[in-house]
Amino acid sequence: MEREMREHIVVLGGGINEKGELPIWVHSRLEMALSLYQEHEGVHLIMSGKGRDNFPISEAEAMKTFLVDKGVNADAVLKESLSEDTIQNAYFTRLLHIEPNGIPKFKVITNEFHQARAAHIFSWVFGSEYEIEVIPVSDKMIDTDDLNVRRNTEDELLRYHVRELSKAILPGDMEGVKQFVLDSTDENAAAYKAFTAPYANVHALY
Repeated sequence: MEREMREHIVVLGGGINEKGELPIWVHSRLEMALSLYQEHEGVHLIMSGKGRDNFPISEAEAMKTFLVDKGVNADAVLKESLSEDTIQNAYFTRLLHIEPNGIPKFKVITNEFHQARAAHIFSWVFGSEYEIEVIPVSDKMIDTDDLNVRRNTEDELLRYHVRELSKAILPGDMEGVKQFVLDSTDENAAAYKAFTAPYANVHALY
């Protein structure tokens, strides 16, 4: 019963550079997590993200360091350091933390520009058995031109997901998502990779 009562909050990664520095929009996500941690006793925070460039430090590790430096108990911060995009955020978070710990509901923190797609993907990966609330933080700190690119990219990716992936793999089908994430020969994964290829240089697939 104690597990079900405890608040769990997933913070999504959103990029990291070779120095292990996180972008300003991820700082905003972490500040929101810090605020919730300080407001509610017993909160567990799950940092989700590896990053795409194989830097020595993962997004999850850098995010944990940020929070611990702000006074969060290190034992209250869990890491998921395998994911490279939002679909993998959801899949590996479920596989490594949510299912093993019997967590029936949790919150996800991301930015406003990413909220709709993150909510759709987490609902798709977890299915109706889980209660998930996506908490958005403001985009006001992001450069206007960069933000417009991100919003347009998010719209395109969400439309593709609704149109293609949500029909090919039903919500909550972990075996289907597992094959999509781990099997490079999977036809759905190959089609998604081809669709997202033009966005690779945008760095907006987080």
